[in-house]
Parts: sequence; structure tokens; C-alpha cells
Amino acid sequence: MRTKVLAALVVVLSACLGCSDARGGGGGDGGGLAECGGQLAGFSHRDVEVDGVRLHYLIGGRGPAVVLLHGFPETWWTWRQVMPLLARTHTVIAPDSRGVGCSSLAPAGYDTQTLARDVH
Repeated sequence: MRTKVLAALVVVLSACLGCSDARGGGGGDGGGLAECGGQLAGFSHRDVEVDGVRLHYLIGGRGPAVVLLHGFPETWWTWRQVMPLLARTHTVIAPDSRGVGCSSLAPAGYDTQTLARDVH
């Protein structure tokens, strides 16, 4: 089941590459909501610490979880138009990867394995 969900997310991400409007600080000093892309109705901004790095994310909706991962150098803002639609039937989680948006900078860990471990 997990493999099917991940495969579906990869397909969605691939389909949306190049159609986004990245927002957010880049370097993540944890500034205000405007720097983090602003408010999105029905979603709340949150932070979690993972392996010493503060990761920013938005969460909203109810139902099975869907995690939306942006590409480089995008932020959660990439998914702003799809998130409310998915939130009708799913809990939507859209994180900013380490070092972008309102997530904190890290001296290392920008390889794909570490980035995947951050959201696992």
C-alpha cells in the first residue's frame, strides 16, 4: 500500500513540475506567515524538529494522509491550488524541505536519501 501511495505522489509531482509559483524565504529563518507563503483557508502552519532540523509544514483536511513533496527550489506553495481540493477527503501535509521556505538551514543533508528520511 505504501509503495502505491508513493508511486502516486511521484506521478502527481512529475505532472506538476514547471507549473508552480514558488514562494517563501529560502533559508528559513522561521519568519512570519507572509514569508512562509501566507495563509491557506483550512490549513495551519506548523513546525517539527527532525534530526536537529526544524521543518515547516502545512496541514489540513480529514481522512487518509497525503504528503505533497515539492521539487527544488520550490516550497509548499507549489501545491496551494491542489491542497484545498485534496483536503475534502484527505489529511493533506505539505512540508518545506530543509533549507527552503520556512524550514531551517542545515549544514548538510541535502541528498535525496536524507530528504526522504526527513519526511518518513
